[in-house]
Amino acid sequence: MLRRFCADTRGNMAIMFGFMVIPLIGAAGLSIDYGRATYTRASLQSSMDAAALMLARDLKSNPTVTAAFVQTRGQQYFDAQFNKRFTDSATVTVQYINGRTEVDGKSRVKMTASTAVDTTLMKLVGANGVQISSQAEVVWGIKRLEVALALDNTGSMASSNKMTELKTATRKLLDELYQAAKKIGDVKVAIIPFATDVNVGTSNANATWLDWTAWEASNRQTVCTGSGFNRVCTSQPKPRSAWNGCVWDRDRGTKSNKATWYDTLDIAPTITDAKTLYQAHQADDCPVSILPLTDILSAGAWSSSDLNNTVNPSSTLAKKVNSMTPTGNTNVTIGMAWAWHALTKQSVLTEASDEAEDLEKIVILLTDGDNTENRWGGPDPRDGNDPSMDTRTAQACEAFKVSGERRTIYSVRVINGNADLLRNCATKEAYFYDVKNASQLSTAFVAIAQNLTKLAITQ
Repeated sequence: MLRRFCADTRGNMAIMFGFMVIPLIGAAGLSIDYGRATYTRASLQSSMDAAALMLARDLKSNPTVTAAFVQTRGQQYFDAQFNKRFTDSATVTVQYINGRTEVDGKSRVKMTASTAVDTTLMKLVGANGVQISSQAEVVWGIKRLEVALALDNTGSMASSNKMTELKTATRKLLDELYQAAKKIGDVKVAIIPFATDVNVGTSNANATWLDWTAWEASNRQTVCTGSGFNRVCTSQPKPRSAWNGCVWDRDRGTKSNKATWYDTLDIAPTITDAKTLYQAHQADDCPVSILPLTDILSAGAWSSSDLNNTVNPSSTLAKKVNSMTPTGNTNVTIGMAWAWHALTKQSVLTEASDEAEDLEKIVILLTDGDNTENRWGGPDPRDGNDPSMDTRTAQACEAFKVSGERRTIYSVRVINGNADLLRNCATKEAYFYDVKNASQLSTAFVAIAQNLTKLAITQ
């Protein structure tokens, strides 16, 4: 009997299955629980990225907050995004570094999160949970920026609430740049209002780059000396103190040689070459004076309290914005040319920095209409020696873009104007904003500012 029992093999499969069932259950459990863990890990990471970006945007506009605020707000943003399908909760830790205390001037939000996914069949082999962790870091800040705002101040800007909306949009752009700047030298801004002329300010009356020939010929006064039969009266130029600060285009050169189109170029003026000088002009419709590059963090340059102050702003940039008044006809070329001058040291304005790897030079060019008048008359040439005003504007844009590295033009068309000209003027088509209603100007300007100070996920 014992011999027959030992030789009997009829129950072997059951015994073998008993030995195999545990690894089979483990394999099935591994597949199921791996899928649960993978899903949770993806949700954890995407929630971290979204929360870090949203928190960074808050901190960008309000950089001085408490650590408790940062932790609470970060947790709230994360909880709103995270799908807890396979887990009960996640532990989130948030760290904020204010760039104003950092050598590189960059602000950072670092977020870490961890959670455990409960297992199903894997519990049968002793694995009760899968630990998952994730991290995200958002860094914001900017390369150094020098930004010239060439803003149409012509008479047509008085219609459709365009000037009011332009002032609002410009203040918002300035505040975005101010919040992004971490130290002196990060952001400088110039404001170049233009019409037919540009107003360089009466303080430049003695500048060597001005040509007074035409001004003195047309601005005369009668001066008399002596009395009675000895009284002698002569016509003399008015004193230069009577000048209102306006200049118009430099020499137009010859049609076949764009290197002589001085009105479209940033060639330094030479006192011995009248073609390179700017002609003083007593324009009846002279716009407000330009503001050369001004460091946005310098004392009195900008204050966020001026963001909505349309009555009596305290800061230099806000005062200039509020002073803009619609007047005169449109000469986009002169606006573009003086924006370029504001960004270079070699020209008539000297506030710009030298070229550097970490320095971007930006022109934001806005107009609401077609070119209508420059020094030589209307938009079309009177003779074969003068290309159209649009051709000259296009040349000024192109010459700026190729004049050095890290130079960018954003263009904004407000309701009217030559869309193709402005689109081609922009460095790329995405940098052209075709605003159909003046109320959309703030959206366009904030988008430009945020592009200049953009956030980036680094981990």
